[in-house]
Amino acid sequence: MDANWYVTINLSILMKYLIRDAENSAKDLEAFAKHAGRTQINSDDVLLLARRNEGLESLLRGFLDELRKNNMGAKNQRRAR
Repeated sequence: MDANWYVTINLSILMKYLIRDAENSAKDLEAFAKHAGRTQINSDDVLLLARRNEGLESLLRGFLDELRKNNMGAKNQRRAR
């Protein structure tokens, strides 16, 4: 068997794992929102999902803080007009 066959098999295994992980994450996000009495997933649910990965959670929190800061600035600019 050649090297391409092994690469194809490894990629296939990796893709199956990633798809399964994405499906599980989607189910978890839906469960978090439902538990909170909501029908839509929000950023709190995503942060809850990321809680086991400190690096990811930190990046997401920084991104959300920056996004919220920018949104508040835009709202204040509209009000000033």
